Amino acid sequence: MSWQQRIITALNLSEKSPKIISDRLGVLFSKPFKTYLNQNFKHVVFSNKNAQMLTAANSSEQVTFITTKENIPQFLKSSYDYKEFNNSQLPLNGDLTLLKQFDASTIVMVLEYVYASNPHIVLSNSNINEIVANAKSHHQNKELTELKEIICKELEKDSSITNTLTIAEHWGKFIYQSFLQNQQSFIEDIPQIDEVAKQLIDNKTFEQIGYASTASKPLSIDKIIHHIKSKKEDKIALLCFDCMGFAEWQLLKDYLSDLELDYKEHTLFTLLPSVTSVCRTAIFHGATNVYDIKYPGRNDEAKAFTEFFNDKQTKYFVEEDEISDNTLLGYEYISVLFNFFDDLCHSTIFPANENTKAIYFNNCKQYLEKSNVKQIIKTLLKNGFQIYICSDHGSVIAKGNGERLQKYLIDDFAKRAVIIPEEASELTQFEKINIPFVHQKKLVIPEGRTMFSQKDKIEINHGGISLEEIVVPFITVTK
Repeated sequence: MSWQQRIITALNLSEKSPKIISDRLGVLFSKPFKTYLNQNFKHVVFSNKNAQMLTAANSSEQVTFITTKENIPQFLKSSYDYKEFNNSQLPLNGDLTLLKQFDASTIVMVLEYVYASNPHIVLSNSNINEIVANAKSHHQNKELTELKEIICKELEKDSSITNTLTIAEHWGKFIYQSFLQNQQSFIEDIPQIDEVAKQLIDNKTFEQIGYASTASKPLSIDKIIHHIKSKKEDKIALLCFDCMGFAEWQLLKDYLSDLELDYKEHTLFTLLPSVTSVCRTAIFHGATNVYDIKYPGRNDEAKAFTEFFNDKQTKYFVEEDEISDNTLLGYEYISVLFNFFDDLCHSTIFPANENTKAIYFNNCKQYLEKSNVKQIIKTLLKNGFQIYICSDHGSVIAKGNGERLQKYLIDDFAKRAVIIPEEASELTQFEKINIPFVHQKKLVIPEGRTMFSQKDKIEINHGGISLEEIVVPFITVTK
C-alpha cells in the first residue's frame, strides 16, 4: 500500500461525508498526494475559503475540505467533522517528532523513499540525517528518470514547434538535475537533441515561429513586452537575466526557493543568431526588425522600454543599481538587467576536454549566494510589483575548431555563428542557414558544438542553433 493510500485510510477520505481537515504540515497539499487523491476521490476539495465551506454545508453536500487554515470558525466546525493532520499521523515508524525540523517537500521525499525501499524503517535520532540524505538522492534519481522518459516520448513524435519547446524545457531540467547528481550520462543524448534543432531549421519551421507568436500566446522573445502590456497591470517589473537557459533557470529557482514563490513557466524561441545584440534588443523593442540598430545596448534598451510603455512612469535598472523603496518611488513599469550568467559563462576557465557546465554552475551558485538578487525580488514584491522573468538566449559548452572565416566575409561575428552577405555564401564551406526577417544575409554556423576559436579550447558560448541556445524561459511570478 502506498503512503498516500495509508493517509487516505487513516483520515477516512474515501468516505463521502462532510469533513474539514487542517493540514499543519503541507504534506496533503504536496503534488504527489494531490495528484493521487484527485485521480481517485472527486469529493475531496482543497480550499482555504470559509464561504465555499459554508455554501457546501448549507446545501448538505457530502464534501471533504482539506485546508491549510489553522483557525476554523466554530460555525463551520459545528457543520463538519473537524480533524488536524500533523506529524503524529504520518504513516512512518519511529520518532516522528524528528520530522518537525523539515519542510513539507522534505517530508514527502522521506515518505517516497521509505515506501520505495523499506516501509518498516524506524526513524531515530541516529539515522534521521542519513534517511533524509537518501530520500533526497532517491527523489533526484526519480526526477532524472522521469525527465528522460518525457524527453524520449517527445523525440518519438513528429517534429513541431510545440514538441520542440517541450523537449528543450525538459532537456534543460535534465542537464541541471544531472549536475546536481554529478551525472554525465546526458552527454550521449546530445547528438539526438541537436538533431531536433537542426530539423527545425531544415524544415523551415523556425521561420514560421515569428508569424505564429502573439501577445496572448507568445512563442518568441519579441512578444514578451506585448504580453505584459496586454495584462494591463498597475505595476510590473521585468527582470532580464542575460544568457539564462532552462538549466540556469533551474539553478536560479533553487536559489530563490526560500521565498516560497510560485511560477507560471513558458518556453520561448530567441531570434537568430542567439546573441545579446540581437535577442536582448528584440525583447526591449518588442520587435524582430532589430538587426540594423546602430548602437544596441543598455541605453537603446532603456529608451525602447520607455517608448513602448509611454503611458507609464518607467525606469531601466541594472543589478548594480540601488533598488529600494525610495528608488522605486513613482515608477510603475521597471526593468532590471542581470548580467552575471553571461559574465560568468565567458569568464569561467575550463580544463582541456571538459564537456559539462559543472564548473560554471558552481561559479553561478557561489555568485548568487553573495548577490543581491533575492533582496531585489523581495523589495519589488513588497512594493506591489508583478514580476516577470525573462532571458535573451542560452548557451552551450563548445570546443574550438581552429577555423577562421576571412574578415572580408564577415558582417557580424560570434564564435557560434557568423553573419555574412548572401553573395559570399559560395566562398565558405561551412553550413549556412537563412535568418528569419533578414534578407541578403546568411548565418554561418560551425559543426555540432564547436566554435570559431582556438583549436580544442573549451568555453561556454552562444550564437548557434542548439535548443539550449535558442529556447529560453519566460516566467510569471506569483506569491
